[in-house]
Amino acid sequence: MGSKRNFLDRPQKRSRTEALLLEKTPPISEKFPKFLVMHSETEKPLSKLSPFLVAKVIEGVVGKDFHAKKMSSGDLLIQINTKRQSDALLTLNSISDYRVTVTTHRTLNTVQGVISEDDLLDTPEEEVVEGLATQGVTAARRITLRRDGVELKTKHIVLTFESTSLPEVVRAGYLQCRICPYVPNPLRCFKCRRFGHGSRSCRGTNKCAKCSSKEHVAETCENEPLCSNCEGHHPAYSRSCPVWKQEKEILALKIKENISYIDAKKRFAFVSKGSYAQAVHRGSARPMVSTGTQTSSDDSRLPLGPPSSGAVPVALPSNRKVDAPPSASTSGTVPKAPPPNRKVDAAASASTSGQGMTSPAPPAASVPRGRGLQPRTSAPQRKPGEHPKQSTSAGQPEAIASPTEEPMDESGPRSDEDALL
Repeated sequence: MGSKRNFLDRPQKRSRTEALLLEKTPPISEKFPKFLVMHSETEKPLSKLSPFLVAKVIEGVVGKDFHAKKMSSGDLLIQINTKRQSDALLTLNSISDYRVTVTTHRTLNTVQGVISEDDLLDTPEEEVVEGLATQGVTAARRITLRRDGVELKTKHIVLTFESTSLPEVVRAGYLQCRICPYVPNPLRCFKCRRFGHGSRSCRGTNKCAKCSSKEHVAETCENEPLCSNCEGHHPAYSRSCPVWKQEKEILALKIKENISYIDAKKRFAFVSKGSYAQAVHRGSARPMVSTGTQTSSDDSRLPLGPPSSGAVPVALPSNRKVDAPPSASTSGTVPKAPPPNRKVDAAASASTSGQGMTSPAPPAASVPRGRGLQPRTSAPQRKPGEHPKQSTSAGQPEAIASPTEEPMDESGPRSDEDALL
């Protein structure tokens, strides 16, 4: 019999998860700048050239498989798909009599992620970049905290990849480090103090970061804090500002869905207002109406006309219990019901007649007839204006509450938040 192989000599099997993660990391040779910027070196911008001519020149260099878009600066943003296209377009230097330069976009060709490893706590950032350079890492920055004036290092390192897609794992020596998307803080203009742009492209006016005044800067401000974004009692740079928190969520949505800032802002606004599905979900808790029943938005209103022959008799809303005398006929014709709270007892009539006011008792009104309705029993006498009390004797129905004191049922708002919608 052959000798058994040592456990250490056996080839280690990779887990399926580890193998899949390693396969998703593209080789460094396939990485290239996909977003290029074409800039005119002359006094005239590219917009003065015919767009047909510009597109024809680009197509002659890279083919038809490209996308171009005009930027706010007047330059042209070009997206290509292969390394050959990128190398060819970077050599373009003229269109007609215009001298142009093609460079890589400053931010669109890179992506950032965070690794968190205790074993890299004492490793310098330069060594991290050098060790991960073959995996597309071009920069590393350790996240630090400041407590009591002392800067403390953390195990979290922000890695910048020369790629448009974030890998799920990197190998730092013998460590396999999972990568999480990095959500930066919102960009705030140091000029107008608003979010979403920098001071270089700002067209607004200078404002104090502390009190929003246009007459001085924050370094010399002695006024009370007033945010220029939400008008709250805090500076514009406070992280407790609701606008800052909203911008943070927009950036998180942008990175998670891999979409532009404008698209993320539109999608966030739609989700904040509530989608159609959420509205349907809120309405699904309301009671269903049976076939043949007429309803109205006001519970105090009853059906105005009888239903067609053969229809199910109309019943009152669920939050009003009304008893009807037994009937030998259920022909399908439904008489009109009396308006609520029109019941006047004998005691009330006697009380008003003693003061010189006489009024005949109203005739007994007919009530709807239907299945399952019990005969009406005489209610106990009460004084005018007295709130009706529930009867505890067997067989006595619960009294109808007045409209002003009627408790809210399931058809009303379930919470204060729903009431505001």
